[in-house]
Amino acid sequence: LKAMMVDVTNSREKSLDPGCLRFDLLRDRDDPNKFVFYEAYIDDAAAAFHKTTDHYKSWAEFKSSGGVVSQAVTKVDTSSIPGGWAFQTQVSDRILVMSAVVVTVEIKPERIDDFLRAMEDDVTKSRNKSLDPGCVRFDLLRDREDPNKFYFYEAYTDDVAAAFHKTTSHYKSWADFKASGGVTSQAVVKV
Repeated sequence: LKAMMVDVTNSREKSLDPGCLRFDLLRDRDDPNKFVFYEAYIDDAAAAFHKTTDHYKSWAEFKSSGGVVSQAVTKVDTSSIPGGWAFQTQVSDRILVMSAVVVTVEIKPERIDDFLRAMEDDVTKSRNKSLDPGCVRFDLLRDREDPNKFYFYEAYTDDVAAAFHKTTSHYKSWADFKASGGVTSQAVVKV
């Protein structure tokens, strides 16, 4: 964790890593030795620049020392999702996040438009503090290699807030879409 603390903390400093929009280190609740890095950059050049920084080197050295059992990288984007709502640009105050999920879904190709309509409702209203007060962040991301695969990154103040989210009318937009048969697979990682 020490190596990652240096990378995460310094990545958030605009003077050190100007193209980094977000860098969260998330620990899997079911496997304390498994982590998810949620990194967002303004573009591929900014992501490449990140790998030249001194703070990235702390992670690279840890990895080369044999400290990493396995690693998988998924490149995603939001530019292929119309409307500009998929990535949360407004930064919440430094609110402690105690509950988060990374959800991976595969959507039937002929249902993508329906999915995006349902998710626009869920995502944008989740960010509204009067409708979903415990939601700190909700992003929808699309896999660059598989246009039918999407990722949700949802962060909440605590488990109670995450449970409340599932009682909202905007969550029902997603739940109704899922119940209609538009999802071919779903996996959830609680972090």
